[in-house]
Amino acid sequence: YACIVPVEAGLVTGKEITVYPTTEAKELLAKHNVLLIDKKVVVLEHEKMIFGQGPRYAQEFAEAILAELAKE
Repeated sequence: YACIVPVEAGLVTGKEITVYPTTEAKELLAKHNVLLIDKKVVVLEHEKMIFGQGPRYAQEFAEAILAELAKE
């Protein structure tokens, strides 16, 4: 999971993110007090992080990246 580094580093503790909802992912997030939400893409603007729910939502993920880059 791409989210494992920020999750285990405590960068998203107490935040809502999205990942492909496997049992393993749910357990990892719960262990680190990270809330899993059922959205295609989640943008954490202040943390400058974008999370996607898997390859099915690659288009939405790419659009979120472009939208964030356009703000700069």
